[in-house]
Amino acid sequence: MPSAVATHSVASISPLAGRPAPKEMLVDLARLEREYYERRPDLSDPNQMVSFGTSGHRGSPLRGTFTEAHILAITQAIGGLKVVAASGWFAARPSGTENIYKIYAESFQNQAHLDAIVSEAEEIVNNALKSA
Repeated sequence: MPSAVATHSVASISPLAGRPAPKEMLVDLARLEREYYERRPDLSDPNQMVSFGTSGHRGSPLRGTFTEAHILAITQAIGGLKVVAASGWFAARPSGTENIYKIYAESFQNQAHLDAIVSEAEEIVNNALKSA
């Protein structure tokens, strides 16, 4: 009779565990937001063009690979958008029966955080529709 054997690997513990992150690892959030809104992708750089895969579009404003211009291009190309973060997500898409956009959102924290996600999603959708 065959026997069942369970195997597992033990993950090593990071030397940073339980310690504040070193300053060089921290992200400058003000710069990240500024780059998101102000930076324009370099269309001659294939890495900065909008591309889709099975997991959607990924990138960073700091590398010119995920900016407001990308969001506008994506929403114009497919008529919808889903943004996922560690603390929540939102999806925006046109209604199939009415002349409106629907926003779906979830927070993994609390109601105030959900309200903030919805507010930011509305701003992104409204800005996209103004420029379309």
